[in-house]
Amino acid sequence: MDADVPLMVAEVNPEHMHALDAQRRARGWSGSIVTNGNCSAIGFVLAAAPLQKKFGIERAVVTTMQAVSGAGYPGVASLDIVDNVIPYIAGEEPKVEIEAQKILGEFSDGSIATMSYAYDGKTHTFGAPKTIVPSPLTLASGKYTNM
Repeated sequence: MDADVPLMVAEVNPEHMHALDAQRRARGWSGSIVTNGNCSAIGFVLAAAPLQKKFGIERAVVTTMQAVSGAGYPGVASLDIVDNVIPYIAGEEPKVEIEAQKILGEFSDGSIATMSYAYDGKTHTFGAPKTIVPSPLTLASGKYTNM
């Protein structure tokens, strides 16, 4: 992952488009390279960005549950995965962590990637256990309505 190639999630980091001017100058190009992140990283940053902006995220624990089709062919035989979970997908955890930090900014660590049986689709869960979150009473006051 090149430092001057932004990972874009338009709803989260549109200001990263400014990096393209520097990229063009440094490489002597008239065009530029932009890419999007890993699908798990994108799902996480869409949910985490408003929390990061308002409260900061020191640490995040991310779990992805995705259809077996996400493993690709030859992947895991579908009958072998029924009622099972693959607890580790090589390379998925570092991608989520590194890409999320590039998109959002820095927080210390933490991601878990698993693949569980699902007919189709993907689900993400994440927790930010050390993040300071206002009380329900503070939230009800309307102070944080534009998250």
